[in-house]
Amino acid sequence: MEAFNGLLQSPWLQPAMPTLAFVALVAWFWWRTGSIRSVLDRVWHLLAGSTDVNDPILKEVLVNSRDLERFRFTYRIKVDSLDHVHKLHAWSQQHRLDIATVSKAREWVDVTRSDLIKEPPSAFIRRRGWLAGLLLATVYGLGALLLPSGALLRMKASGTYFRLQESSLQHPLWLWSVASSDCKTSVDAVVRKTGFTKEETGLMCGMLQGDGAKSLIEENQATQRWLFVVALIPLGFWFFSTTWQLGAARAALALRRRAAVTDQGPEDEGVEP
Repeated sequence: MEAFNGLLQSPWLQPAMPTLAFVALVAWFWWRTGSIRSVLDRVWHLLAGSTDVNDPILKEVLVNSRDLERFRFTYRIKVDSLDHVHKLHAWSQQHRLDIATVSKAREWVDVTRSDLIKEPPSAFIRRRGWLAGLLLATVYGLGALLLPSGALLRMKASGTYFRLQESSLQHPLWLWSVASSDCKTSVDAVVRKTGFTKEETGLMCGMLQGDGAKSLIEENQATQRWLFVVALIPLGFWFFSTTWQLGAARAALALRRRAAVTDQGPEDEGVEP
């Protein structure tokens, strides 16, 4: 934590923060819209003043381009022309849907199709569901290993992993446990239970019976928490991306069912005309 605070307060980073924030904002805008024409238009006005376009066709092209960027920025639906926007609007009106609702399934929206919404394969939904569960279990497992009290360590000679507590040793998966009193009873039994060498067992027993365990635990706990945070960032992003894809696929299936019902008409729905 102290190293992170020192990085934020470093003399070279603070002056660069506004520039980095601006670059991040432009990158986010580009990611949402797929282009930065509006940003370049602002740069043009900044450098050339309020000079406007005189040619009516070029003016229409620029206006349409800005309108498309605004639509993509708001709904994140991939469209290449205003005709696609009009087609999407007409389809949503026909099926009594708001475009914001359609945007929930934007990964499956294809404005070149007559039905607009592609059907997600059932295998895709199953794979994303299993992946989300696996990622969640991985985060839980890392948390169980790195966040509890004690220090997760590995013996160099025997290669055995264990968790060091102030008065005991534990297997990372709680398969065995050794208290300081066990060292007094039988060192050979501790060797057999833990898989340590005799030298390692003597070292750890001496540490449990003294004050060395507490200082070693304090040194390693901060590192373990940082390792968990570093692992959690990509895993968390992957998990939320996977759940988003899963939600978009389910939204696409719901939209297709809704469209099928409205396409049937009132007679097929059992409603008197």
